Amino acid sequence: MAEDEAPTPGGSESTDTHALLVALRNVVNGGNVEVGVTLLVSGAWITGTLTSVRRYVDAVTTQMQSATGHGAAAFAEGWAEAVEPLIATLLDEPAYDRWALYLREATIWLPDGRAAPSAALSIRIDSVDAVTLEVFGSSHS
Repeated sequence: MAEDEAPTPGGSESTDTHALLVALRNVVNGGNVEVGVTLLVSGAWITGTLTSVRRYVDAVTTQMQSATGHGAAAFAEGWAEAVEPLIATLLDEPAYDRWALYLREATIWLPDGRAAPSAALSIRIDSVDAVTLEVFGSSHS
């Protein structure tokens, strides 16, 4: 299997969905672009903005900085020190990033209809069963 091909559970060939997601992930990591997506993962719909590693980590950092409670400040400080090495690892080591999608402003729609919002969410490409894209600036006639 080539380096940028997505694995298929139970098989070695990529599916159209996984190949599309790999291509989209490469586009958002390589430029200043984001894509609205809706994903079906294990019976749950997930909506959000497919984003780059840098923007994903920025969203996680914002979430950490807004944390409250016992030890929150110390945790946020430790996170701030770990951010740049984390980004470097995710960008420089394909083994960490190769099969992941990064979403910001995501909502997980559970099978019972409940919504679980998340500022930042990481998903394995091979766990995605279906995808739809939000095409910015398009009109449906």
